[in-house]
Amino acid sequence: MEITFPIILNDNGDLDVFPNLKALTNYIEPVAVSNREYKAYDANGWALALLVIEHPEQRGPTTQRDNATASHIYVKHFEPPRNEEGELIRLISQFLMQTATRNSESPTIGLGQLVRELSARVGKPMIDPGH
Repeated sequence: MEITFPIILNDNGDLDVFPNLKALTNYIEPVAVSNREYKAYDANGWALALLVIEHPEQRGPTTQRDNATASHIYVKHFEPPRNEEGELIRLISQFLMQTATRNSESPTIGLGQLVRELSARVGKPMIDPGH
């Protein structure tokens, strides 16, 4: 299953939108991922697993070697896949109401429209062809 962009990141109710994996992994900190401070979703509401991968740091031939490691963040769908569209609709709706961009009397709309409104609110493009 492929990730549908953008990716929505939930940091304790503070939402952000990322047009591609590189933007997401450049933003989030490995220690925060290890501490499970974030929840992530693709644009269709599928929950994404955020994993920290540790590997030995590459050093030049003249550099003294130690046990340094580098951390990289890996993003994938959970196995088995978990669709949390209802939860994502609730999170985005609540965020938009709290930031005064949507009032509670607005008619119920679909996830796609909410993701577009969230992207506009946080000032980030929906998609980036270079993902």
